[in-house]
Amino acid sequence: MFAYMFSHEAHHRGQILMLAHKLGYRVPVETAAGIWQWDKLWKEHGFTTRPR
Repeated sequence: MFAYMFSHEAHHRGQILMLAHKLGYRVPVETAAGIWQWDKLWKEHGFTTRPR
């Protein structure tokens, strides 16, 4: 179930980037690549340990 939820969530992130592109928004490379960097995002939001 976790694998499904993880891949489904990734699907939605891809949809957001595609929609932004289709609407003419230029998403910075750092932003587009950054949505896949879980450890960095986790730490930026104040979490010290990862979920189990």
